[in-house]
Amino acid sequence: MRKLLQIGLFVSLFALLLPGALGDEWNGYPNGYVLCETLSLRETPDNDAPVLHTLTYGQKATIIETKDNWCQVIASVWDPQTGMVTGRHQGWVRGEYLLEDPTFFTPDVETPVYALPAPDAKRVALLEANSGPYAVIAEYEGYLAVSLRGASGFIAQEE
Repeated sequence: MRKLLQIGLFVSLFALLLPGALGDEWNGYPNGYVLCETLSLRETPDNDAPVLHTLTYGQKATIIETKDNWCQVIASVWDPQTGMVTGRHQGWVRGEYLLEDPTFFTPDVETPVYALPAPDAKRVALLEANSGPYAVIAEYEGYLAVSLRGASGFIAQEE
């Protein structure tokens, strides 16, 4: 019996540590990508609920439930030196500030970003080659709408 308990404890500890050792784990739930500079993780799905933690631009959070444009998420805290998960925060965020399972764009050459999806639109940014990656919000008539740290712009897709 004691041996069985020891094995159970070892398996439990291994299961907790393994995802951090391997990096991102897939658990069947979609990932949300934070689109704004900071996003409050709240105790309940209410603007007046206590803030438990603050998520930052580009941070991923696993979406485990949605309710009235709110998403219950689990966000991992990573140690930048080891790349391992050191903790997790669970709470509610406003769904309109998350992009679910986005694709990403990394320019291989200097790339202009436009205010509108049109060839004569005003340029709002110039992305350096190999910068990013930038989350793709949508594709629209030959353009990619990309997230630019709380703003967005359009990049002409290559023919």
